[in-house]
Amino acid sequence: MERITAADNLIIELDTERWRLLADGLSGGSERLLFEAESGGPARYVSAFAARRKLPSSGTLNPERIERIVLGWSEKDAAWHLGLVLDQPLADERGSRWCGLATWQDPDGGIFREVAGHAGQSLAHKLARPFALVPPKPDVMQSVQGMTAPVDTSEVRHPIPQPELPLKLDQWSLQAVSGHGAALILSPSWARSRFVRAGWYIILMGVFIVLTLTTLTSGIAFPRPEFLVYLGFVSILIMALAALITLLGAALQPKRIVFDGAAGVIVWMRGRSVIRQIPAGMIREIYVSQVVSRVGKWADREVRRVRHGELNLLLNDNAFVQLLVQARTDETIPVTDDPLDEETVLPLTVFNARTRLQSAALAIAEIMHVTATYDKRL
Repeated sequence: MERITAADNLIIELDTERWRLLADGLSGGSERLLFEAESGGPARYVSAFAARRKLPSSGTLNPERIERIVLGWSEKDAAWHLGLVLDQPLADERGSRWCGLATWQDPDGGIFREVAGHAGQSLAHKLARPFALVPPKPDVMQSVQGMTAPVDTSEVRHPIPQPELPLKLDQWSLQAVSGHGAALILSPSWARSRFVRAGWYIILMGVFIVLTLTTLTSGIAFPRPEFLVYLGFVSILIMALAALITLLGAALQPKRIVFDGAAGVIVWMRGRSVIRQIPAGMIREIYVSQVVSRVGKWADREVRRVRHGELNLLLNDNAFVQLLVQARTDETIPVTDDPLDEETVLPLTVFNARTRLQSAALAIAEIMHVTATYDKRL
């Protein structure tokens, strides 16, 4: 099941058999179905949707009443609009042939083109109706009645093949678990490295203890300047605190984060102990932030290098919950995917997910039945 966000807190949910338009449930509320279409059947909608768009009150719309599905870019509001072009008899009853479904604000006209186009083509396939695209070009910005040419499928990017689980993400790996779920598992090497670091702190603390006690008990004059002796005590305290903090961090760190789609909950675990739980109803998005390189004049002209990444949960109250930090990665993103050196936030789908962290976010979002978002930073 793929989910695509749109303006006005709308979500498009689609798979091979069904296309649904949902109103996002804010502040922990449940999502509400507005419009849906299934392969081989009529389009269905709720009464509120019908009243607002002046559709027949029966709650169903036969595909024969729909001339085509249209995705067009409007110069007036700099946005993509997805909707239905209805037949003339129904248009006479409503006063318009256009029935809008979803909108994507896109001043450049290129950020949401593939995502919105994918949503439109999927709906057209379910209803077995033609699909038309009006791109953001002045010479083709016509009225809905003039949009009759089918979309050139060569202009719409094909989905990017996503890697299968498990996915290696620095010290973490996302692995499939029995049932409808997955788990982020922390590598044992992470804890070993912390214990080794704490051991070095303890060794250094011992060295400072020996040097300081030798200086105090040797019977010779203190070294100049004399504060060096007291600096030894400070160093002992610092090493002791560093060792303690490192050991506590290793002991308290969750070693496993389970995404249980069937139960609708995310669980943080340490051994068999449950540390924290967040129900799926509290989660708005799976949020990926990545710092990428700018397009260079001489080097890196064809790819962006990913320098840092984070995977978070965005909750309904706008709070973030960190899942993992990817400090080291050797991945790149083709410049052709995103040629602009601008920071942006956009929906993450199979059309723009290039890195392992992005693929992991899509997998988790599918399991938990929420959307995924990509935050590009420079």
